[in-house]
Amino acid sequence: MRRRIIRVAALSAAVACGVGACSTPSVAPPSGSTAAPPASAAPTSAAPTPSPTVAAIPSIEPDPEADALTLEQIVWLDGGEGAPRLAFAPPLGVTGPVARVVDQGAGKIIEAGNSVTFHYAMFFGDTGELAYSTWDEDAPETISAQPTGMSQTFAGALIGNRVGADIIFATIDSSQTTLAANLVTMFMAVTVIEARELPSRAEGKALRPKAGLPTVRLAANGAPSVTIPSDRVAPHELVAEPLILGAGPSVVLGQTVTVKFTGWLWDGTEFDSTWEDEASMAWRLARDETMPGLLDGLLGSTVGSQVLLIIPPDLGFGEIEMEGIPPGSTLVYVIDILDAR
Repeated sequence: MRRRIIRVAALSAAVACGVGACSTPSVAPPSGSTAAPPASAAPTSAAPTPSPTVAAIPSIEPDPEADALTLEQIVWLDGGEGAPRLAFAPPLGVTGPVARVVDQGAGKIIEAGNSVTFHYAMFFGDTGELAYSTWDEDAPETISAQPTGMSQTFAGALIGNRVGADIIFATIDSSQTTLAANLVTMFMAVTVIEARELPSRAEGKALRPKAGLPTVRLAANGAPSVTIPSDRVAPHELVAEPLILGAGPSVVLGQTVTVKFTGWLWDGTEFDSTWEDEASMAWRLARDETMPGLLDGLLGSTVGSQVLLIIPPDLGFGEIEMEGIPPGSTLVYVIDILDAR
């Protein structure tokens, strides 16, 4: 399973999708792409949802050439305080993810694996109305620009262009229905404001972990493996044990952390990892958006650290089966904290 159990913000959901339908989230975006395992039973806040108007998309059969022509119909209008507006005649839709670079930017070249921060405004394709704007909230989004593990369309529009780039990105929202006739396209006006190169692994002082915890070993590239004591009962409370102490600032609520991680069940079965493709992920740490055990386990850790988390079911996915993770599972994570914004 490849990181599909993550909760993502509006644009994050879009860029995490490959082809076909994509859903906006049930919480208002921050983010920070993007993306941490979800709160299992927490209430959600209000969020942009597709307006119940006439369908904009008759089919989800991909037609990249037609989609590119669709984006050519959209006019990028600069707005007040840098917030843009996309002008088009609704209803307007695409058949899959598609991007158009309006301006390549003049700053640093964006490279694969960079931590990329950007503002965006998102518009309903069926009405042309604004759904959400990070400019309004003063809450830019941060993602890890990966050639794998995210929408290749969006990654291709980022990588190789420069800070300051303006990009129109479109994807399909299907959060209200499974019927193709009612799908709604979401158009995003994206402006890149920063791109930074990050370390490939946790860097800091190695610490001696407490006795009785799972034993963590690191491969030459930093990828972790664990041996879980077969004679030990899974703990009923959260365990957050630093394995490497980084020298960076402490992680605080509301930040987006860029991480590499592997997750296991208490029986040692791996269920998710970013290390197979040397990727990293950006997770926003916010109440009701992030798994409680993950959130509480990372808050206060320093950038550059590696943390072992043991998350009991009530702070994880609870009694919900999640992408093959059985109900009532205790989760074990080893997380390298590469950045926090």
